[in-house]
Amino acid sequence: MKPRAPVEHVGCTLWRHVGERIRRRRVRLGFSNTRLADELGIEPSAYDAYEAGREQAPARTLSQIAELLGVSVLWFFQDITFAEKTTEPAASRSGVVYRVATLDDRMRYLVNSFRKLDLEGQQYLIAIARALTQTSRKCTRD
Repeated sequence: MKPRAPVEHVGCTLWRHVGERIRRRRVRLGFSNTRLADELGIEPSAYDAYEAGREQAPARTLSQIAELLGVSVLWFFQDITFAEKTTEPAASRSGVVYRVATLDDRMRYLVNSFRKLDLEGQQYLIAIARALTQTSRKCTRD
């Protein structure tokens, strides 16, 4: 298996969060990291790097981890918030969440954000979008 690139260039905060959620779920279920690595067919050191957020798990591996832990891929990305870069002092910033009113505004925002990602980041975003739409479709069928 080809080693993955370090995540600093793609948003290490995101992957640390994902790794921490994986670790917490694994520990809660009583699985060892070695057991999950074996189930995934990867080296324990690679699995440990995913949990530590030092490396990004490929979309397929993330999907397999979700299945083994009994959660959806989307679950790994829940509750993630990022502070926007600003020159405004922290004390004067409010807890404002970025809101987009119209479909055109939302599409423009998504397209502009997507363009700022490198190819690997774009692939992850596509995988997340696919997981969201599959979850949405599944919920509407039930």
